Amino acid sequence: MPSKVLLASASLYRKLGRAHNFGLIADDVGVNFSDLIDRKDLIVEQISGPNLRAYLESQGMEIIEGRASFASEREISVDGRRLSFNKALVATGSRPLVPPIDGLDISGYITSREAIDKRRLPRSVIVMGGSSVALEFTAVYRSFGSSVTIVEAAPRIAFREDAQVSEELARRLAEQGVTIYTNATVRRAAPAGPEKSVIVETSEGEITLQAEELFVATGRRPNVEGLGLEEIGVDFGAKGIKVDPFLRTSARNVYAAGDVIPTLQLAQVGAYEGYVVGANAVSGDTMRTDYRVMPRVTWSYPEMASVGLTEEEATRQGIPHVVGSFPLAPLARAFAESEQSGFVKALVDLRNHEVIGFHAIGERSDEMVHEGLLAMHGRIKLHELAQAVFAEITMSEAVGNLFIELDATLERARRAA
Repeated sequence: MPSKVLLASASLYRKLGRAHNFGLIADDVGVNFSDLIDRKDLIVEQISGPNLRAYLESQGMEIIEGRASFASEREISVDGRRLSFNKALVATGSRPLVPPIDGLDISGYITSREAIDKRRLPRSVIVMGGSSVALEFTAVYRSFGSSVTIVEAAPRIAFREDAQVSEELARRLAEQGVTIYTNATVRRAAPAGPEKSVIVETSEGEITLQAEELFVATGRRPNVEGLGLEEIGVDFGAKGIKVDPFLRTSARNVYAAGDVIPTLQLAQVGAYEGYVVGANAVSGDTMRTDYRVMPRVTWSYPEMASVGLTEEEATRQGIPHVVGSFPLAPLARAFAESEQSGFVKALVDLRNHEVIGFHAIGERSDEMVHEGLLAMHGRIKLHELAQAVFAEITMSEAVGNLFIELDATLERARRAA
């Protein structure tokens, strides 16, 4: 949540920089990064501070602050105080994973944990990693004028997303002046005067990069240490606590959810898993987890969102499918917003004519993805989706046009068969 406040400010700053496109004059627009952090702190406090605590307590919940660990299969110790339980949930989250790179501790670095509190904007940043956290902070830093270089070990940034979406994002970032190295690994780091220096191994040999700040976003590690899991026989490993489809651990009266288990580390996933645990703890383990329709959003610039299978995954699984995309460029709303880059894309199973994957990149992608989500969740046939009427002068018109074009493609394929 805190990073999204920074991203909202970055989005407004970008728009003000293009004020002339809207017939507006916005001269001498600047940024006070310290004030931006103050705003973030205020909003976080409003959402998760005393108001949230008061609400939870009004619902009959008791909140005990302290360090907890399992004392036995039916007891938890909180700073020496013993609490008995019938069912327990482990939801201790995760923390940034920092790889063991020679010289990294000496040179100094930041992760997302420190970045959300830094009150000074760095002039230049090397970002280690190319997934959502790395890309969102790239959007923050580049929007406010920092020079940004991304070093990603995978063949492409946003490597878990559809390749077409990933390639479009890389193209747009390059247009913004972001330098991207893929198939590249940081081998060594060292201080270089007021800056930090890293040796990067690329497919073409070693190169040296320098920047004022080194931002490490190479993944997250589940918080499983010091919980006493071994004492009660809970099975866990480097990727987190092992659970069954009901989110039960190997100790059957103990559940686990969120970043501490090896599922997608997303807020909506954790919220969903919390709901599943609540239902099972009360009703007797009747609800299985189903991650088939789980949305993913990255608030990069441009933002991207997806649900379901990528084109590569569908092909790898041998699912016969048809794929289509529709650009945002011709939309009246895209002209009005001066945001014409990007597209929406969908995959449809040829066997049952249901959407099995939906992807979007560009303005309002974080909202449009839910139209694909509902189509998948309701298992709505493509022909029915194509008959839905979408409001004019919206970005979602692209989704309606996409369904119409895909339906026509399926009809042509049927006639040709």
